[in-house]
Amino acid sequence: MSESTENHPAILGCLEVCKRCDTLLESVSDDLFCESTSIHDSIGGHLRHCLEHVTCFLAGLDDGLIDYDLRVRSADLENNRTLFRRALQKTMQDLEAIPTDIVGNDIRVRQIQNPGEPPVDMGTTVERELVFLSSHLVHHMALVVYICRQEGIEVPSDFAIAFSTSAYRAAATG
Repeated sequence: MSESTENHPAILGCLEVCKRCDTLLESVSDDLFCESTSIHDSIGGHLRHCLEHVTCFLAGLDDGLIDYDLRVRSADLENNRTLFRRALQKTMQDLEAIPTDIVGNDIRVRQIQNPGEPPVDMGTTVERELVFLSSHLVHHMALVVYICRQEGIEVPSDFAIAFSTSAYRAAATG
């Protein structure tokens, strides 16, 4: 992918959530990053899941087919905060390098829609998948923020709020 001087809003949305994630991880200990309980999965597990979705998306840009079910499910990323942050920063560079002129392109997604059924291929666009990814990341960030707050870690109130909710609240108070 070539360098782009100005990113598309859908790319910027993904980057924004990635930046929030990276900022949040400055406040999370290595132990908390890996800790699972009977109530919740680990922060590392949630964030690894998200990062691997973005990785599948980026791989699919070159292939013309995104397969979200082909995630690596890397225990190393899930259990090593430093390694995860390095991978996140690399992924943010890869997102920034997406050429703006391909955002409107058609692309295929392959995914299992129902347990016991084979995966299906469906049409979409690069832009739609970027919007899906930012929404998916925000959803998992909400779970991570909940875990952090339970552990007494202060998190900005807007870190895990959907972009549409932020816009709605701004319009309601503006």
